[in-house]
Order: sequence, then structure tokens, then C-alpha cells
Amino acid sequence: MTRVLNAIKNERRIHILQLLYEKLQTGKEMQDGLRSMGNKHSLTTIYEYLRPLFEAELVRYNREGYAVTDRGAKVVQLLDETDFLLGFPRNSSCHEEFSLIAIKNGYRTFEDLAKLIDRSVLPRTISRLQRAGLVESKHPRDHVQFCRIRMRLLGEISPTERRVFHAIGEGWVSVRDLSKAVEITIRRTYKYLARLKKKGLVLQRNPSVTYALTPTGRTGAEVIEEMLARAFDRPRHAILSAPVDYRELGVKVSLAMIQRYGGNGILQCDLWRRLGIDSRKGSKEVLKLQRRGFIERRRERSRGGWTFRIFPRRRTGTIDTIADIPCASCDDDYKGGCPTHALNPATCSRLTNWVIDVSEEIPYRKKRSPRHLLDVGSTRLGPHCPRPPDARSTPGRIPLTLIRKVH
Repeated sequence: MTRVLNAIKNERRIHILQLLYEKLQTGKEMQDGLRSMGNKHSLTTIYEYLRPLFEAELVRYNREGYAVTDRGAKVVQLLDETDFLLGFPRNSSCHEEFSLIAIKNGYRTFEDLAKLIDRSVLPRTISRLQRAGLVESKHPRDHVQFCRIRMRLLGEISPTERRVFHAIGEGWVSVRDLSKAVEITIRRTYKYLARLKKKGLVLQRNPSVTYALTPTGRTGAEVIEEMLARAFDRPRHAILSAPVDYRELGVKVSLAMIQRYGGNGILQCDLWRRLGIDSRKGSKEVLKLQRRGFIERRRERSRGGWTFRIFPRRRTGTIDTIADIPCASCDDDYKGGCPTHALNPATCSRLTNWVIDVSEEIPYRKKRSPRHLLDVGSTRLGPHCPRPPDARSTPGRIPLTLIRKVH
């Protein structure tokens, strides 16, 4: 979308689109047409003007010459009506245009706009729109408002606190209105509201500054929205969308590929080949996953050289782990006899035996083994105590956290 908007922010490109909209033309014919409009350019300069139009898919080329595409024809029809976009910054990320559309569609506060526009450039974007007379800010009349959390008073409450509490009523109310209702000064009202807030009886909020479009800004937003909707064959409400962090998306795709191979792991070179990325980019994503603790790498010799095999540290959950749980085929559960005081999952012997069997199949990790579970008979192993020779063959306790995780 930004390519389309940036391509039509130049008056020469608009003239070229209008010429090609009339008929298919060669480079020499476009040069003569621009000269009749008062623009004298060489063919090299005209081709430079055509490059952004090609990138935005507004113009196409064949053996006979240049012509507008279907998208370009839809854009030209609106450009004949207005030249609103010529006043916006050229070769930009189009933050101003998308901000106008966002405000028109209900994104009124700074936090709402920050969901669509980069927070670091949003203040400058709003300032430019305000200086251009397209956006106006509406500051709240009161900077602090309060509402009641509880309907009844509990504990020791002074008479004035009681009056302030009941004067709040339902919904948010300003301190100025409370001061008039209780007939005390604003300073004393703040004092009693602070006491009520400390007791958990009222809630405070600071209303945000809201932004609204001026008549000129609303007209411009409708033009931009209609132009993008026609160019991309989308409804108006589908134009705005939250920005996608492609770097984070690449990390997620890499992790999903590694988890697909499970305990067998995948060679680092095979991972890059399957993802279709080069080794430089792949190494950055793998190291980022390793720093976050999602994967682990083991050095391995393959095809006459050293490489790494990547293993996921967390496996994706599947229904296979609980496919044979006894609750799925329990007659007591089907008849409504469970859970009751006599029979419930906490005392069910079948469920307990199943959890124990599953826990024995899960391999233990030495690094994550709790120290208080290393009990062998009556001997407790401290952090510096040597392990007895027969400790490996002596059954220990089953970790309670493991049983909860499997259950």
C-alpha cells in the first residue's frame, strides 16, 4: 500500500498515468505528451518516473508500449477528482495517511493509534497533521476521574468520606463535580478520595487526549481509503491492520520447523535449506532461539565437516499424551458417579496408576532434578554429598510437579 501512495505523490507521475490511461503509448509519445503539458524531460528521466509506477503495479509494459494496469486505472479515476496526496511527505512510510484512516475508523487516543503506527514516530506524525489543519486534539475537561468499586462501605469510615463515597454514584465523575456535590474544597476532596482509594473503595483514571478529524481531514481520509479499497479490491474496514514483525515471524517459523523433528533433531544446514534462507540469516535466528532457551545445539560431524544438530527443548503438546487416560472410558464418569465425595480424581486409583506409568516413560533431566527429591531410603543427599553406589538402582520419589504437569 505504501508503494501505491508514494507513487502518486508526484505531479509528473500523475501526468504520466493520465496519459497512459487515455491510450497505450511509447516512450517518445509520452515525452511529446508531457511536453504539451509544459514538462520537458528526457527519456531517461521519464523512465525514472516510471520505475515507482512499475513497483506499485500501476503501469505495465509490452512490445507495443506502456499502459496502465487495472489497479492503475482505478487509481487514475480518483486522481482526476483530487490532488490531495501531493501535500504529504514523499518516499515515506505513509504514517500520516494511515493515521487519518485510523482516526476516521475510531482510533482516537494515542494508545489506540500506537497499535497501528510506530510509537517512536507517532508524536511527529500527529504534529504534522495538526499543523496541516487535518487533525485537532480534544483535551479532557478534567484530568482525574473516580468511580466506585464497591457498593457498600466496610470498616471505619468518617462522615465526610461517607458523603464523598455516596456522591460518586455510578460511572466516572470528576473531582470538580464531587467538590460541588459535597460542598467542600477541591483540595479536601482529593484528600478524602485518597483515603477511599487506599481502602480499595474507589478507582482512579486519567482521561486521555483524543484526536478528531477536521472537515478537510475527513475528506482526505475518505479519498485515501476509497483509493486503497479500489486498488487492492478490499473492503474499507480491511485496509487497516496491525504491523507484522517479520523478524519475529521468521523466528517462529524456524522454531516450528525444529519442533517438527522432535527428539531426532535437525542439522543446521538442513534447516536453512528447508526454510529457503542463507546461512548468515539462519545463524542469527538459531542463536536468538538458543539465547531464549527454546533450543539446544550439539556438535556433530556430517558430510566430512563439523556442524550442529538442533534439538527443541520444549515439545509441542499433542492429544496423544492423554489419548489413553482412563477418564475417557470411565463408566462412573459417564453415569455421573464422578466426581463425588466417594469417588473423585484425587482418590481414583486407576488415574493414579496411569499418572505413575506416564511419569516413568518421561526421561528425567539431571539439571532440573529438585534436590529435595534425591532421597534414597533414609539418606538425604545435600548439594555437596557424594551419591551412594546403589543410588542409581534404588527407586526414589515421583516428583509432584511432574504428576501435575502430566495430569
